[in-house]
Amino acid sequence: MDRIPRVYRESVLQQEGGESVDVGEDEHCLATLEHFRSLMPLAQEARKPMFFLKAADGAIGSHATAAQDCYRDFRALAEELARRTGIART
Repeated sequence: MDRIPRVYRESVLQQEGGESVDVGEDEHCLATLEHFRSLMPLAQEARKPMFFLKAADGAIGSHATAAQDCYRDFRALAEELARRTGIART
């Protein structure tokens, strides 16, 4: 995780690696996402994204909370992408 800012600068931006930048302070960082590993089997079984899982899909208790957190995190990522690219949100 710590190598991502440097590798991104070198490989994508074609800049010298230079000093290591903390992910939390990297101006190019869009978001940091959890693994949400416990949701993956449920999402595969339900054939839907992890962030759309409901109780009927087996997302109850802590899984329901994780699905809500997942939705929040991916929504924030999508909003940041929209903001940085100038795409209007409807």
